[in-house]
Amino acid sequence: MELQIQILIARRLQYLSEEKADELCRSGDGIGRGLNALINKFRENAA
Repeated sequence: MELQIQILIARRLQYLSEEKADELCRSGDGIGRGLNALINKFRENAA
């Protein structure tokens, strides 16, 4: 969520094109899902 806000700010300030901002948001979403899966796996192993 924080990353998406930073990307949105950069887009509004015209540091990023709309296409690049969309690409970064999609990449961030994928990375976030992967990290959540990894965290959940560690929690399962710790229990």
